[in-house]
Amino acid sequence: MAGRADLRDRLEVLPPYQGRGVAAAAGAALVDVVREAARRPGAPRTLHAFPSARNAPSNALCRRLGFTLSGPCDFEYPRGSGTLMRSNAWVLDLTGPARR
Repeated sequence: MAGRADLRDRLEVLPPYQGRGVAAAAGAALVDVVREAARRPGAPRTLHAFPSARNAPSNALCRRLGFTLSGPCDFEYPRGSGTLMRSNAWVLDLTGPARR
C-alpha cells in the first residue's frame, strides 16, 4: 500500500548499558534514516511506535524523539501470537522538522 509500511521489531538495550544514552542515540539514528526515506514519492509519512503502557523508559524515549502520544491501545505482540499487550500508540510526522 502506497504511503504505508509495517515494520514490527524492538529496540532493546542490555542492562549493563542502560542509562548511557544508547537507546536515545539508536532511536535518533533510526528516525533520521526513516525521515530521509520519507522524502521519496509514495513513502510512508509517519512512523508509529507501540511500547508497553507500563514501560516508562520506552515511552519517555518516544517523547524525546518527537513522537506525539495518540493514546492507549491493544497491540498484538509478538506478531501472529494473538496476544494483546496494553500499549501506548505514538506517531511521528516524518515531514516535519527534525527534533533534537
